[in-house]
Amino acid sequence: MDSKVDEAVKQLIEDSKGNLNWRLNLDCYILKIIAIPTSELIWVVGSEEKVFLIDGETATIVKKFENLAEIIFSAVIHPKTYDLILSTSSGIQLLTFEGESISLVEEEDWFEHVAISSDGRFILASKGKTLYSLEQKSGDYKLITKDTSFTSTISDVIFNVDSFLISNYGGVREYPVSNLEEYTLFEWKTSLLNISWSPDKKYIAAGTQEHAIHFWPYPLEKEK
Repeated sequence: MDSKVDEAVKQLIEDSKGNLNWRLNLDCYILKIIAIPTSELIWVVGSEEKVFLIDGETATIVKKFENLAEIIFSAVIHPKTYDLILSTSSGIQLLTFEGESISLVEEEDWFEHVAISSDGRFILASKGKTLYSLEQKSGDYKLITKDTSFTSTISDVIFNVDSFLISNYGGVREYPVSNLEEYTLFEWKTSLLNISWSPDKKYIAAGTQEHAIHFWPYPLEKEK
């Protein structure tokens, strides 16, 4: 016998069919869907080796990328060109609208998190306890720093307005784009799993392994 939750889910699926415009079988698990602004195009990221550029109006595959990496972990789009940046099990890659795949960092091991600044100039990505910083110069991205000062695995990397946030066990670091070699530490002695800014950027929130959410007021209040 179905529970009330099962019945509600079934009803939700049934109700959604009336609004379904199209269905496209891509023969892979879907990791992420990113709509491209002012366009009908959509980036669809599979968790294993495949990425698609889809025309959302006609439900057709415009570009198909295969054999990119054994595992794809995360993806972001360039805010100006709308190219796709991937963090994978073999490095960081950039996919263009023209169908080109460009390796930005080629290293084995898992690059699990990636974020890009609002102007597209900087990319930050993490591999284990190491934070990689890339800067776009003359159209190409170059690796500028590898920060190995983390004592535990980096759990999240995000960007908002003018700074990156990086979380791991012990707190959240804020790296301003004006100087990626310095950071402010929002300390918390536990494992942090993911992070977010409040919409007004007055608070930083982090989910913890203790089934809780911790908040810090922003900017950090210095002890007197």
